[in-house]
Amino acid sequence: MATKPKHKAKTNAKPFVVVLILLVIVAIFIFARPSLMPATQEGERRAGFVAQPETPVPAEEPEAPIPAPAEEPIVLAPSGNPAQYKIISFTNRPTSPKTGETATLTVNVKNVGEDATTETTVEFFIDGVLIATETLQPLTNNAADVVSVTWSPTATGTYTAMVKVAPLPGEKFVDDNEEDTTVLVFE
Repeated sequence: MATKPKHKAKTNAKPFVVVLILLVIVAIFIFARPSLMPATQEGERRAGFVAQPETPVPAEEPEAPIPAPAEEPIVLAPSGNPAQYKIISFTNRPTSPKTGETATLTVNVKNVGEDATTETTVEFFIDGVLIATETLQPLTNNAADVVSVTWSPTATGTYTAMVKVAPLPGEKFVDDNEEDTTVLVFE
């Protein structure tokens, strides 16, 4: 008597069958329904399409040459973002000078606008008293310049050093045209 194997080898044929059925459906749709395809020959009709012979496109007439414009000077319009000063830094060196020692106040000013600036003034103050006025040269867009002055404290104590950059005509934000710093003077 022949013995049967205890375990049968299992095959998973379901995915193969599903793919095969889908391929058959697609093939039937493509080959059995040609009426859904557009017409391919002149006069042939398929699903509402009728092939037409190509109609030649008439040649365009050449255009007359455009005359060159008269020479006019180029005028640059403002960018809409006028020149704008911004104090980048304001320092006193040495940071804590001694009485009678010369200290230097330095301001770094940048044009953060798109248009160039004009020449303007920079004023330096100690405790609200004007000690110097300097000139800031014109700056192009994103350019910066440094202006410095010296001063000598005559007594010990705490001083407030301030700098003011004169605003430009049409400058929108002037709060960043002033800066101050505290200076401690020792003996």
